[in-house]
Amino acid sequence: MKNYLILFTAIVVLVSCKREGCADPKAINFDFGSKVIDVPELCIYDNEDSQNDLTKVIICSDLTQNVTWPKVPGASVDYYVNCRIKIYQQLVISPGVVIEFGPEGELYTQGNGSIFANGTASERITLRGVNQENWKGITFTNSAYYSNTLNYTDIEDAYNTQSNSSINFSMNGEIKCNNVTIRNSPGYGISASYYKTTSQFQNTTIENCAKSVILPNSTISLLNNLASLNFSNTENFIEMPDSYIVNFSLSSSLSNPIYFSGTSFSDNIYFDNITVTAANTFVFHEKYMNIGYTANCSIPNGGKLTLTSKDPAGFWLGISANMNYSHVFNNIKINNVALSQGSIRLTNFNASNIITVTNSIIECGVSTSCGIHFSNTSSVPSSNYNITGTTFTCSNQVCP
Repeated sequence: MKNYLILFTAIVVLVSCKREGCADPKAINFDFGSKVIDVPELCIYDNEDSQNDLTKVIICSDLTQNVTWPKVPGASVDYYVNCRIKIYQQLVISPGVVIEFGPEGELYTQGNGSIFANGTASERITLRGVNQENWKGITFTNSAYYSNTLNYTDIEDAYNTQSNSSINFSMNGEIKCNNVTIRNSPGYGISASYYKTTSQFQNTTIENCAKSVILPNSTISLLNNLASLNFSNTENFIEMPDSYIVNFSLSSSLSNPIYFSGTSFSDNIYFDNITVTAANTFVFHEKYMNIGYTANCSIPNGGKLTLTSKDPAGFWLGISANMNYSHVFNNIKINNVALSQGSIRLTNFNASNIITVTNSIIECGVSTSCGIHFSNTSSVPSSNYNITGTTFTCSNQVCP
């Protein structure tokens, strides 16, 4: 009787002291004493479909609490995901972790959810598709300011057909990237949609993708944080596909051109205000650069703001600026314009305003005979323009 009592007491103690662990009897790390059930991220399974090892964690459940994915001892692939995982709290990915994704695999932050991929120079984190096949990438949405961080992380084969990209910032999603590589996507490496993002990128590379970065009008503030992005893709542009761009301001010199693509073939690119104070290249395709209010493009000596066509053998339609306002262009270069009215066309002539063009190069296109053309007037007083230190290849510098 005494022995039965001791056994019963031991069972009661064991049951009452259950701990977190894997409670799935099919897992190789099944823990009878676990108090947590049906949490796949705590379980390790044998998987005959893995190319490199038989031990990895299969994950397919939303993360509603803070969780860390550590290295799995002895595994060359630590985790496998083939579903959308919604992350409501913080997911920490430890140095050196390798995650493989099936075709339905996706990481999606929501609410207060965030991802902290804490790789190091010697132990990079890898997120990749099985057999280099595409998975659905990462979407950052509604995340707290700078709570998402990717350090020394390689993102490979990711492609979400909805965002046409590997990584998408939706709503207020933001991120800090440090030594990150995004590669092997049939779409964009990075896309941003809705509202603004103020993400930061340091030593980040997008390579072997069809396109690089696409930013709508609402994410202009992100441009100044892209200075250290490096591209090696089919198209190496930061693409802004908006026809109407509000309060455009750029104070950083980007490593890559900005392609203002418009929303359709016939749309011109309209800036209500534009301020550029750093050397950059703007690219257009068969469109006007319309300036509705003021332009202040004043680049420090030694650099140029270059305005050109997407195809070096193609053309665009030059600048069209509203002379109800004054405009300043210092250290700019314009080429490949195909418009007889001038490389810079000034509309709504107003004698009280001035256009200033200094230290610039105006290379007129094959059908452009005038550098600066004033519309709506038969003559232009010299007091309405200030042109100094500027080279023109047109037959006429200024004409009405």
